[in-house]
Amino acid sequence: MKIQTFIQTILQSIQRTSGKSTRRKLSTLVDKINFDQDYPAFIEAFHDALQKNNLEVSPALTADTPKDSWLSFRLQATVQTTQTQPLAPLEVVDDFFKHLFEFESPEAYEQFQATLDSFSPLALFIIPEEDDFYSEIIEKILSFELLRKRQYRSDFKIGDIGQIELTQFDTDKSGNDQPSNNVWTFYDIYNFSQKNLEQVVLGENGAALIQAEHFHNRFNQLALYANKYYSDPFYVLFKCPTRAQIEAKNREDVLENLIAQVSQKFPHVFTLRCKYARQSDIPANVLEAIYQHFQLLLELPHYALDHSLPLSNAFSLLQKTQKLAESQLLLQMNPAIFNRMQWNYENDEFLYLQYFTLNTLHQHQGYPLEEISTNSNISRYHADEDYEFSSNPDVMVKNEVIVEIKTLSQKIRDKNIYLDLISSIKNESKGWKKSLKELWLVIPGFEAARNYYQLKKTQEVLQISLRQTLNKRLKVKVLAPDYAQHVVVPLNFQKVTLPSPIAQVAPPKIPQQSAKSKRKTLSFAQVKGLHEEKLILQDLIQLQDDHHQLGLGGIIFYGLSGCGKTYLSHAFANELGRHFFTFSPADIQSMWIGQTQKNIKDIFSQAFSKSPSMLFMDELESIGFSRNNPQAHTDQKATINQLLIEMNNIDENNVLVVGATNKISQLDAALKRSGRFDLKIPIFPPNSQERAEIFQYYIEKLNEELTQKQRNALEMDQVFFNYLGEESIGLTSSDIKTLINRLRIDALLKKTTAASKDHLITRIKRFIRDGQRTLKKDDVQEFINECERNDQYSPKIEFLRDEWNI
Repeated sequence: MKIQTFIQTILQSIQRTSGKSTRRKLSTLVDKINFDQDYPAFIEAFHDALQKNNLEVSPALTADTPKDSWLSFRLQATVQTTQTQPLAPLEVVDDFFKHLFEFESPEAYEQFQATLDSFSPLALFIIPEEDDFYSEIIEKILSFELLRKRQYRSDFKIGDIGQIELTQFDTDKSGNDQPSNNVWTFYDIYNFSQKNLEQVVLGENGAALIQAEHFHNRFNQLALYANKYYSDPFYVLFKCPTRAQIEAKNREDVLENLIAQVSQKFPHVFTLRCKYARQSDIPANVLEAIYQHFQLLLELPHYALDHSLPLSNAFSLLQKTQKLAESQLLLQMNPAIFNRMQWNYENDEFLYLQYFTLNTLHQHQGYPLEEISTNSNISRYHADEDYEFSSNPDVMVKNEVIVEIKTLSQKIRDKNIYLDLISSIKNESKGWKKSLKELWLVIPGFEAARNYYQLKKTQEVLQISLRQTLNKRLKVKVLAPDYAQHVVVPLNFQKVTLPSPIAQVAPPKIPQQSAKSKRKTLSFAQVKGLHEEKLILQDLIQLQDDHHQLGLGGIIFYGLSGCGKTYLSHAFANELGRHFFTFSPADIQSMWIGQTQKNIKDIFSQAFSKSPSMLFMDELESIGFSRNNPQAHTDQKATINQLLIEMNNIDENNVLVVGATNKISQLDAALKRSGRFDLKIPIFPPNSQERAEIFQYYIEKLNEELTQKQRNALEMDQVFFNYLGEESIGLTSSDIKTLINRLRIDALLKKTTAASKDHLITRIKRFIRDGQRTLKKDDVQEFINECERNDQYSPKIEFLRDEWNI
C-alpha cells in the first residue's frame, strides 16, 4: 500500500465519524505502507502527505515514536473551525474506589478518603468476590498518592518508591527473620501477597500455621514502625483470598478476627470488598465512569479509550500515552505561544500548565496573544488601609481574566493544602482590579480526580469571597490539563456531593468466638463405621451444646493405619463447630537446633488465635516419644518439653488437641497423664457390618458421578453390600476406597467388567491374596495388646481375634 492510499483510508474513516477524528496504531501504519527509503525519510514523506491532505496527527510522529503508539488523525480545517469555541466543561465523577468497592456507610468511605488525603500510614484488606482484576490498579493509584505527597515536600526522587513483598525477608541459619537495612524506606507500598493470606486465613496444615505466625510477627514489626517511628505515609496491602474461597472453608470469622487484630495495632485500616465478581459484571455506566476517572487522573480527559480493555491494561495504556505526550510536548509547541511564556525556578509541570493555559486562551477563547501576559505586576490601592497591594498573576488577560497555576508542590506537611490555597489567593487578590471577570484555578489532573471534594468547596468559598471584594459577577473556574490536546479543561462539580457532617466513629468490632458457629461440611453422617467411637464423641458434643466446658486436656486416637483417625477428627471438629488444623512431624522438624520447638510454639499460637479450634497431631509417637529412650538426643527432649508447655495452655485458650498414634505405648509418660491427654480412644478396623456400610457409601457416590456423566450406574443391592462386607476380610476404610477408585476408572472408561459383581469379588480376593491390605497380622496383634494394656474392652477385639486367627 502506498502512502496516499493509506491517507485515503484515513479520510474515509474521518468522514464516517462525522468529521471528528480517527486512530491508528503506528505498527499498523508501518506494516501496511511499503517504503523503499530509510525510516526517517519515510516519516518526512508521510508528514508531507498529511499536509497536502489537510490532515494533522497527534502525538507528533517522529523516528523515535514507539511502534505500539496510537496516532490520532484529524482534519486541520475541523480544528480551525472550532479553535475559537470555548471548551465544554468536563463532568467530575466519583473515584475508582467508590465505584468498585462496598463501604459500610457513606461515613466509612469519607473516612477512607480523609486518610488517603492525610500523611498517615494506611492498611487495606482487599477481598475479591472471584477475580482479582483491580489490585494492580490500587497499587498504581496509591503510588500516585505517594508521588504527589513527595511533591508537596519538594521531593522528586520518584525512583525510591518500591513495593516490597514481606515474605522476602532475609533469614539466619535457624530461619529467624533478619530484615535488611533497606526494607523500611519512605513512601513504600508493602504487599502481603494473596498466597501469604491464603495460608493465614485458609491454611490447615502445620506449614501453613507456621507461615501464618511469621505473617503476624512481620506485621507486628510493621505496626511498630507505623505507630512509633514513622511520620511519613506508607501503605500496606493485604491481598486476601476470594470471598468464595473463604465461604467454602467457613473462615469468615478468621478473616474478621484478623482484620480486628490489625485494626487494634495499625492507625488506619479499611476493608475493600469488591461489588463485582469479575470485570464483565460491571454495568456499562459504572465502567464508563471509572474510565472517565482514570482519564482525568492521568490528564488525558478526551483520550479515546477502548472500554473493552481490562482495567489494568487500560490504566497502563493511559500511563504510557501520558508519558509519550509529555515527552513530545516541546516538539509540538507553537513558537508564538512559547515566546509568551515566562518562568524563573518553577518545575516542569508548571511550565506545561502555563503553555496549556496560553494555548487555551488563544486558540479556544479567541484572545490575541498580545493581550495575554505572564508574570505581570499589577496593583490596587486600598483606601481603608491606605496601602497599595501588588500582585504577580501567573497569566492575565486585560485585567479581565487572571489565571493562578497551582501544582501544589512545596506543601508544608502540617497544614491543610486547600486552606493554604484559599489563603494565598485571597492575599493575591488584593492587588487585582475590580473589573476582573474570571479567575481560572489550574491544578493537576490528579488533584481533580482525587480531591474533588476539596476543590468544589475551594471554588465555592473563593467565588463568594472574591465577589465581596471584586466584581459581584466574577466567576471562579477550576481547570485541569489535557496533555494530548495541549489545553486546560474547565471542570464541572455538579455531580459531586459533599461529605455529610462528621459521624461518630465506632471502634472496630472484635468477632465473638463461639463454638457451633460454622456451617458443617464433613459430618459424622459421612463417616461410615466407627460406631462405638462416634458414640463416645457424641457425649462431648452434647456437653458443649449444653454450654459446658469440655474439661479435657486432649484426646488420643490410637489404632492401626488407614482406619480413619484423621477423617474422624475432621468430622468431630465440624460437629463441634471448631476450626480444624493438623500437623505432622514433617511440618515441624528442622535441621537447626531450636527451630523445631519454635515451630511447635508457632503452630499452637495460631491455633490459640483462631479458637475455637481443634489441633490434630498426626504420628504423635514421632513427636512425643518417651524421653527415657536412650536414642533420644537433647533437642528431641526439648521438643517434647515444648509440647508439654503448650499442652498446659490449651483449655484456657479454647483449643482441643487430638493426637493420633499407632503405638500409644511409645509416648512419653508426661503426655499420657491426666491434664494432658485425658481421653484415650481406640480406633478399630471396621467389622463386616461396617465394611458393608463403607462399600455402600463409596459405590453410591460413584453412581452419582456416573449418572452426571451419563454413564451406566452400578446395580448393587443391600444383600450384595452385606456379602462384600463379609468377603473383604481385614480391609480398612482406606483399602475399600482404593478398590472403589479402581472400579470408578473402569466404569468411566466403559469397561465391560466394571458392572460385574463377580469381577468386584474377584478383585477383592486378589487384593487380599497379593498382600495389598494395609493391615498385617502382627500389627493387629500389637493393637489388641495396646487395648488390653489401656483397659479397653470391646466386642470388636473378639471380632479381630476371630478374623485374624489370633
